[in-house]
Amino acid sequence: MSSKEGSAHRHLEPLAARTRFLALSEPFRHRPGDSNWEEYWRGDTLLHLFGDSDTTAPLIRRAREARDIWRGYLNRHQSLPLFDHASPLAIEEEIRWLAFQEGKSRWPFSGGPLALSAPDIEEEENESLEIAAPLPTAADKAVLVDVVERHLLPRFAVGATWSAVWGLYRRPRFHPALITYAVALFVLLIAIGALWRALHSEHGSITHSLLAIGIFYLVIGFGTLIHGRAWAMPLFLRIPAAGAVGLIVLVAFHPDWWKNVTWGWGLISALVVLGGVSFGYLLIEARNHNTGMISDRGWTPFVLAVRALSVTITGLVHSLFVAVVGMITLTTVFGEDNNLLREVWAGTSDLNVSPSAILTAATFWCLAAGVFSQILWDDQPITAPLSHRRWRDER
Repeated sequence: MSSKEGSAHRHLEPLAARTRFLALSEPFRHRPGDSNWEEYWRGDTLLHLFGDSDTTAPLIRRAREARDIWRGYLNRHQSLPLFDHASPLAIEEEIRWLAFQEGKSRWPFSGGPLALSAPDIEEEENESLEIAAPLPTAADKAVLVDVVERHLLPRFAVGATWSAVWGLYRRPRFHPALITYAVALFVLLIAIGALWRALHSEHGSITHSLLAIGIFYLVIGFGTLIHGRAWAMPLFLRIPAAGAVGLIVLVAFHPDWWKNVTWGWGLISALVVLGGVSFGYLLIEARNHNTGMISDRGWTPFVLAVRALSVTITGLVHSLFVAVVGMITLTTVFGEDNNLLREVWAGTSDLNVSPSAILTAATFWCLAAGVFSQILWDDQPITAPLSHRRWRDER
């Protein structure tokens, strides 16, 4: 298509790149035990696709090259008119074919990285060939992490992101990163339970919830430090960082704002407004990040609403912890009337206030502040990894 005759069809180059990649990567997609996979690698057909060769190196080299070219088109798909003829969620199907191995699970992104390498073939004593699936290389894993960051996270595909990270660490063997996730979940449940008990039981202590929240974020910090940025991607750590902006505003509010916060229709209306505008903002952002001019008239609106709701719920959990830490440790030090506020958290106050109402109001305020302040974060979506610098050719 480099000739003058081919220039008129240059808009079809992405389609040609896609077809080339899918054709060359087909032998690598199947799992051991699959009849197609066995047929591909037991014979010598793959050795002669690009001339006579004793190895599959020419095929592997060209398959990796085709993957890089097709990935380049996907990374700038909004600049290509061909993608305007796709439904909003169609790009995710292409992402799955690009970077993920076919799996037996009903979660399409949980199969692990697509390994573009030759399998290990050993001849046994009975002269039969024993074929083992190849291990993903660092490049295969990097492609998976890259598409999660570039395509799944901006589209608020929470379930797909968790599935992708699960598949990344689960294959080829159980990874310690999954144990760290389990520890974080365990501490999270303890923190929520301790906070609930402190607010609704005379035997609970707010100090225990603070301790559990601190341990929770220490586990997250440890997991990120040890396992890397991919481990932290599903946790949406920009949300608590942005929610801290709302906490600064809370501390700077009128010193006795919390004295008027009690459960009632006024507080409920404020929570509905704060939660509603946050969810609405995320919903619009989720739809605008799922480009495509052709509507499939299916479940797309419902899927996008569930995704926005998932991010909102995750944001509420982070905002709750930010509000607890801020209102109990910071406001009681830097705010006015801090002695009265300490009595509220200790349960010895004579004021007609509700600690749970104060924390709920602070939580929704931090959520709204975090959602709307995300435009300050280098114009990145709130689900983007917590980093500011990227070393890429398009930035």
